[in-house]
Amino acid sequence: TTVRRPSIDLGDDLESRLRSKQNTRAHVVRTVLDDPETVSTFRNNAFVLMQFFAQLSRDPKASEYNDRLKTLNATGDYRQVVFDFLYSVEYRKRFGYVN
Repeated sequence: TTVRRPSIDLGDDLESRLRSKQNTRAHVVRTVLDDPETVSTFRNNAFVLMQFFAQLSRDPKASEYNDRLKTLNATGDYRQVVFDFLYSVEYRKRFGYVN
């Protein structure tokens, strides 16, 4: 999956303010992270990655990550993604429950 880069209109302005010490790094980072386009661009990516870490306690394989991200981007259904993790064989084996 190709990650879209958010287009922050203030990019050049933020860089110049940082270089001239009008803003701190923390302020610049906060401005970027609060940008609605940044949030919408990376929300699903972060959500899927978080599920791998939280539910399966491991890094995802690229194909697994891309498949789940593609599903989430297509459906927008966060509950279904969580359900898929919780009812995966890997998760159930981890907690000792397999049909």
